[in-house]
Parts: sequence; C-alpha cells; structure tokens
Amino acid sequence: MADSYTIHNSTGAGGHATFIPEIWANEAIGVLHKAAIMPQLVQRNWEKMIAKQGDTINIPKTGTLTVKDKAIDTVIVPDQPQGSVVQITLSKHKVVSFLVEDVAQAQSSPDIILSYVRDGMKKIAKQVDLDLLGMYASLANSVGTGGDGMCDSSFLDSLPILNAKNKLDTNEADDEGRSLVIHPDAEVELLRCAKFTSAERIGNANAVIQGMIGKIYGFNVFTDPRVIQTTAGTPSVTSTHNMAFIRDAMALVTRPLPLPAAGQGVQAAYAAVDGIGIRITYGWSQQYLGTLVTMDMLYGFGVVQDELATELLS
Repeated sequence: MADSYTIHNSTGAGGHATFIPEIWANEAIGVLHKAAIMPQLVQRNWEKMIAKQGDTINIPKTGTLTVKDKAIDTVIVPDQPQGSVVQITLSKHKVVSFLVEDVAQAQSSPDIILSYVRDGMKKIAKQVDLDLLGMYASLANSVGTGGDGMCDSSFLDSLPILNAKNKLDTNEADDEGRSLVIHPDAEVELLRCAKFTSAERIGNANAVIQGMIGKIYGFNVFTDPRVIQTTAGTPSVTSTHNMAFIRDAMALVTRPLPLPAAGQGVQAAYAAVDGIGIRITYGWSQQYLGTLVTMDMLYGFGVVQDELATELLS
C-alpha cells in the first residue's frame, strides 16, 4: 500500500480528543482494501480535486506507436500518437452513518465506535465490489456457457479458462498481472476437477494441500462471493459471470468530497490510501441529539480497454 495522507481535516467546537480524523479514516480505508477483491485488481484513479456526484472524469488512453526501419544517413520520423480518453462518471455516493445518543459513551468508548466504523466500511466495500463485478455486462468479450461447469469437458483444450486465456492472448494482453475472479461455486468445481488439483498443473503442491486455487494457466485466481449470478430461461438456468482481465482493462475512480468548515462542531478528514479515498465525520448533531458518525465515498467505474478483459460464463 502506498503512504496514506489527508487532504485536510476540519476541527471545530465540540470535537473530542478520542477522535483523530486521519487515524479513523485510514483505518476505514484499510478495511475496504481487505474486504473487497475487485478494487485491488483494477486500475485506480485518484486526484486531490474536490468533486460532486455526477461529475465526469477523463481517463487517458495512450495512442499507437509503430516500429520503423532506420535507413543509413536518414533521420527518423517520430510518431505523433493521438491519445484518447474514456469518460467515467462519479455516479456513486455511498454513505454509512450511525448515532450514539449517549455522549459519555461516545467520549469514553472510542474503540466501540471504531468497531462500528469498521463494520460500516465493510458494507461500503461490498457495494464497491458489486459495482465493479457488474461490469461484466459492459464487456464485449465472453467465453463459456451459462449453467455449464468449469471443467465439464473431457478435452483440456475446450475448457472455458483456456478460452479466456486465448482471448487475452489474441488481444495481446500483458502476461503479468492477469486476474481471474470466480464465484465460490466455480471454485468448488475447479477443486473437484483433477485437471486443476494436480500439483503439476497448478504448479504449487502446497496450494493444493491448503485448498487454494493459486495460479492457473497464467491467471492469479481469486474467489469472490459477490461475483454476479443471474437466473433465466425455462427450465431456469443459473449463469455465473466470472471475469478474466488485466489491471488496465477497468478503472475505479474516487475523488474527495468537501469537508465542513471549522467551528461547526464537527471533526472530519478525507484520506486516500493506494488510490482509494473516503471521508469520515464525527460530531454532535442538533437534529438527532447525539454523536453522529458518517463515512462516505464518491466513486465511479468503467471499462477502459475492453479488449483486455472477458466474461467467463459458467
């Protein structure tokens, strides 16, 4: 993780010494990183620019370079690549807040409140993960068949994972950092499949002993219970929308939200860690007559390079 930092904090009358905005915000970010799979695997875009829901962020894409032959005694003509942008809207503003009416408890039990902060961030992490996993519907590439197993075929060359590998290979996706995110149901299928539970295929006997998928055909395999499943047809078929991709295929964009001005009886901070930021506020609420703690996150997401990802149906 990169170093964390706070854009600024806002402290006013009514603040409490037990609440240190930077520490609590950084703690919450740490929970998000641990509780969500997808934000760790896609590219993250963050800048110190205050934003609001509905703002559009331009994610740059590099232009094309070419290889030329160099002739003797002639100058080369450099490329002038025309880059482009992918626009991602900050469409999501997720909020978790809770009230402690007992002021004495709020001041004397910071660990209890911090536990609620951690629980709240787990809820936000789940929503971020679900949004990123939902991008399967925006991908042009898809392999596999809904309702089929991950290793039903007796022929190794027709497995959907190999088809996903072939798709990324054909589109010249980098070999390093390929991720395969699968539902626990798909993980169970793979673990039952001799093709993947032999040490010579998985490449790590220790991984098999521990019941972990590990690395398969160049993919780092992650199990995420939030992988989207849909049911349709008669008779009904449940399709599992696993995803294979590299980091540059998709992006998570976060931007800081404004903090309350000093003197309003609220302590607040905005912190960012490893390209993801959140805001947290703590203070007395005249409306609810208690200590109100709120954490929120403004973000957007989108496909940046469609050819570097594919849905893997099972």
